[in-house]
Amino acid sequence: MKLSFNSWVYCGFPSWLPLRSLENTADVLSEIGYEGIEIGAAAPHGFPDYLDGDRRRAIRRHLDHRGLDVSALCPALGGGPGYNPVSPEPAERLAGLAYMSACIELAHDLACENVIWLGGYRRYGQSQAEAWQLAAESLETCSERAKALGVRLVVEPTSADSNLLEQAGDCVRLIEEAGVEAGVMLDTFHIFHRNDEVRDALGSAGSRLAYVHLADTNRDAPGTHHDFGSVVDELRSLGYDGWLSMEIGFNRREVDPDGLARTAHEHLREILARSGGPRQRPATDSRLS
Repeated sequence: MKLSFNSWVYCGFPSWLPLRSLENTADVLSEIGYEGIEIGAAAPHGFPDYLDGDRRRAIRRHLDHRGLDVSALCPALGGGPGYNPVSPEPAERLAGLAYMSACIELAHDLACENVIWLGGYRRYGQSQAEAWQLAAESLETCSERAKALGVRLVVEPTSADSNLLEQAGDCVRLIEEAGVEAGVMLDTFHIFHRNDEVRDALGSAGSRLAYVHLADTNRDAPGTHHDFGSVVDELRSLGYDGWLSMEIGFNRREVDPDGLARTAHEHLREILARSGGPRQRPATDSRLS
């Protein structure tokens, strides 16, 4: 398993501050020892409309120089434009599809294998059946674009933020009903929110488990409230060897994002070392000199 870090805590979504450049964020993460960066698809880091070809190539060169892969592109739903795939408003759904298509294209340009796909949120008074059907239609449309560009969609249940996809079984059902090839991604923050048993929640994704977010309660660094040894043990028993991406600290104005990233890395690196060995380079790397 490889360690990555989601850029939200250094970005402008949903909390406005702190606000670092993508290059500065990459520098910090590389120096700590991360192998990957998960880029939030919002300004100033990864909003597709603001990144022309030259800018995309420059980002790729900088990440290559720092020895970082882009583990995933993480879209930003809600807020002003909404981008809700199950909105009753056709204009909002179409805007969301255009945004997701642009995210998939950006992932392709950054040599990123994964784009996180979110099921959206059912409005007050909207039936579950209508929202579910709209989600399936959106997933099918996005999957066609992703397949054409060699990008994988990973469907995430977000129980703490939404009311459609609650857990891994919902994602598996939606993927099968939409008739698409997609993976399931799980976030321990949402598992803790539901008070689910962690090992059971991870196992319920089955062979479709393709990407994992790690976050402790309150989006704190893993290890702050829970030891993540059982998480890693269950992932190993499932044969999972993909990314572990820290999505932490972005729910508030974080005063020490570097410390948060370092604490998370140290906790997971220790666990991986005692449970079979991390695929990690040391924190000091000759490429940084």
